[in-house]
Amino acid sequence: MTYLMAETAWQFGQAYTVTWDASDAPMNIMSGNSGFILLRSGDYEMSPILAQNIHLRDGQYQVTVPDVVTGSDHSLVLLRDSGNWGPEFMINGPVTF
Repeated sequence: MTYLMAETAWQFGQAYTVTWDASDAPMNIMSGNSGFILLRSGDYEMSPILAQNIHLRDGQYQVTVPDVVTGSDHSLVLLRDSGNWGPEFMINGPVTF
């Protein structure tokens, strides 16, 4: 997953490149447009889909930060054959509580 750290801060409406290591991808990984990148916020089970139908073997994809509540409990999830969770990081959204 992309190299995010707790001190990383993304801005609402900005584009960022999410990267992951695809150099040693398992043989059984789905081919074609089959991956998803989700944004998880806190303990919410429902997450905005940042990208869908992506090639997992590409190792990167550009996403735009959606309208979310400002907080440091956001993480990225790469899904298809397995789930890969990134660390929590900050998003400065248009809404604060």
